[in-house]
Amino acid sequence: MTGPTTILIVEREEELRLWMADILQREGFKIFSASTSEEALKMVYEHVPNLIVFDFSLTKDGYKLFRNLRQDLMLSHIPFVVLTERDNIGNKTFDAEFVADDYIFKPVEEVELLARIKMAVGRTHLELDVNPLTRLSGHNSILRKLEDILSKKTAFAVCYVDLDNFKSFNDKYGFNRGDDVIRFTSGLISKVVKESQDADDFIGHIGGDEFVVITKPEKVDKFCSKIISEFDLAIPQFYDEEERRQGHIIKTDRHGNSIKTPVMSVSIAVVTNEKKELFHVGQISKLAMELKHYAKSFSGSIYFKDRRQDRYSIISGVSQEE
Repeated sequence: MTGPTTILIVEREEELRLWMADILQREGFKIFSASTSEEALKMVYEHVPNLIVFDFSLTKDGYKLFRNLRQDLMLSHIPFVVLTERDNIGNKTFDAEFVADDYIFKPVEEVELLARIKMAVGRTHLELDVNPLTRLSGHNSILRKLEDILSKKTAFAVCYVDLDNFKSFNDKYGFNRGDDVIRFTSGLISKVVKESQDADDFIGHIGGDEFVVITKPEKVDKFCSKIISEFDLAIPQFYDEEERRQGHIIKTDRHGNSIKTPVMSVSIAVVTNEKKELFHVGQISKLAMELKHYAKSFSGSIYFKDRRQDRYSIISGVSQEE
């Protein structure tokens, strides 16, 4: 289910917004547009664009949109192309708050608009379709799979797998050992999923230490329990003997205080349509974020299933119903 590349234009000047939309539509892009960041955020969750063209003059309102998307599990990789005055580049506030994927300078010229948009779209498809470290399906493929299962209206479960305390491990041991952990996690998830011998199951690597598995609801308990038990058994071996014996890493913050970070664990947020009808990817992503934040408030490996009707079913470690 590929379809045309979808672009969201966020520009408060109506004349410029309509002009850009017309040019891009003639090139075959599917265009949605908004004049405010609040309106844009709603459209992002409803339509999940492949690219956002954003007017920097929206400033503080724009930073809110940018931060919301960068913190979202499934939407953090949507690239931003910023419309701005040339003088803004180098502005400390601009550079610190807003890391764009590309810039288009005002007044906007048609040739530059098309060139920048096509380059950004091309980079996105190349970078997000297969993760170079794990060779698992990347962001674009995950989105297509989610859109596909939503269109079929059959029962599904989306499992977001996230490692806890991975950054501390990376800081302590370096990126090479961090990559070893990511590859191990990828292999573990792949092994557990393949054991069910279901061709419809899907594995994706969102990026960093975050993975997605799409499966059937009745398989979730067994899948999550096995991931947790095997991860917890193996992960201490990635630490040096002293940290493995202590069960934590000790690091010093900028104030000279010692901070203990436990050995890595795994949190899994499970969103299903068993008790709640889901219509678009944004809904799945927002529910997963709620579950993920809740999971992070507990220590150790854990998984949470969204049973809706406004309550969570909490399962920790092995499968145990409340």
